[in-house]
Amino acid sequence: MKNLLFIAVFCWTFLGTQAIAQNSINHFPSSHVREIMTAWDQQLGYYLYDASVAVITGESYPTVPENARLTPFEYIKSMPEERLERIQRAAEVALEEELQSGVSRENAYWEHWINWSNSANCSMNRGRSNGDPHMTTYDGKRYDFQTAGDYLLSANDSGFEIHTRQVRHNDKISVNGGMSLYVNGDVIEVYVQGPEAALENGITLYINGEIVSNKKDKFKLANGGTVHASEKAIEINWPQGEQAIIRHGSFQKSQLMNADIFVPSCRQNYFGLLGDNDGNKDNDLIIRNPANEGWTNISPDRSRNNIFGAGRNNPVVQNAEREKLRFISTSFGDQYIVSDEANLFANPWTDIPEFVRYPVMNLTLADLTDEQIEEGLQLAREKGVEEEDLFAAVFDYGFVGLEPELPATYTGDENVSTFLKEREESNTQEPNQAVTPNRNDNFMPPPPRRNRGTMPPPIYRAPTTAPSGVNQGGRTPSNSQETSGRGGRNSNATGNTGRGSGAISSPRGSNNNSGSSGRRGGR
Repeated sequence: MKNLLFIAVFCWTFLGTQAIAQNSINHFPSSHVREIMTAWDQQLGYYLYDASVAVITGESYPTVPENARLTPFEYIKSMPEERLERIQRAAEVALEEELQSGVSRENAYWEHWINWSNSANCSMNRGRSNGDPHMTTYDGKRYDFQTAGDYLLSANDSGFEIHTRQVRHNDKISVNGGMSLYVNGDVIEVYVQGPEAALENGITLYINGEIVSNKKDKFKLANGGTVHASEKAIEINWPQGEQAIIRHGSFQKSQLMNADIFVPSCRQNYFGLLGDNDGNKDNDLIIRNPANEGWTNISPDRSRNNIFGAGRNNPVVQNAEREKLRFISTSFGDQYIVSDEANLFANPWTDIPEFVRYPVMNLTLADLTDEQIEEGLQLAREKGVEEEDLFAAVFDYGFVGLEPELPATYTGDENVSTFLKEREESNTQEPNQAVTPNRNDNFMPPPPRRNRGTMPPPIYRAPTTAPSGVNQGGRTPSNSQETSGRGGRNSNATGNTGRGSGAISSPRGSNNNSGSSGRRGGR
């Protein structure tokens, strides 16, 4: 427990100091770094240098050149190793000069630039929210999260944030009906359920509040991100390096979204339902318990006998697992409810009565027959599902008939390879022309970075629900819960969430200039 306490305290201390440091970063110019970049490519080199400044300091983003197809992070990945090493050496010299000028290391621009550029060489960790819904953190912890409402899926202090809207399929199961993503100042919204979902069988896409009808192009965002869109899948790339791949799914005449989120494995300043990306999955479901000044950690049972075998029918095993699931959906999950003020969705869905927000009963595989489990296992294996994902596949197929979908693969390296091939073909035909710097000083700056130092640590709340199968504190199942999220998403719903005090309240700071364009109408 002492180790868990240290880990959690370190996590929150790190987030707070990182936020303060980034708010104090100023650009320290280096003509040498710029020269090496522009020698690589005149126009793209100027752009990459200025874009790096914007990404790290939060200054206004430069105008994106017509021929810029990748994000700044991907351009760093695309550079030849020898040139990138030269840039790194020049950056280290600039860092020494910056430190000698009196700037602290934690506030030094080139310290952050070196760390950011080095992350382009790291492997990518994948977090997931799939099916109805099953979560996989960046560190590999797997758990179920059958709640409804707007939740913080993942974020950091550097222009990356994702909210997920989980909607009720029935009174026990929910699915991802919408997601909203903050991409360094631009707001992307995607829906498969609710009034915003204009397509009957696909993903409806909005960019900064405007619906996108042509989803066969690659869109360059004003603040350095990119969007690859089709009817059934959306790929979003952040200039800092993160990537989200959101895919359409359907079952029982309803629709959902599966999301795979990729982040560099060497960055640890993440928070949300997908964890902190610190390499330790054992602290991904931990919250502070002020009652004993300690920490409470919960871990779902994933032993094979207790999942698929005879152990799952043991009443002791069943009750323990349902209690863990109840703890996760309430005490753990409540800390990531997004408040109305901080919500990225154009029409926040936050005033939700408890009988809608929380499942009336937490399902386990004990609620399926042996035949259903065997059928699900056979199908999952035929589809190539990995061993650690069999539980989610069998659960989805057994309860709602959703067939397994394999995780998405990070496509950033493929984007870079395509660019390098096209660049090689282009260079054999026409040399680069000299250009002037590409900054647009009148461009609207992204909103201020959020200071995570003001966000309190998660607080333990003892679950108030009764054992599964009985009336849960007034949560009487109703027929209205059997609808999909379209009918149940009622902004006029009465009742209090009961646990809203733990909601996230300040995702991006108060002056969200760029994000404000993403709101389409009143709340």
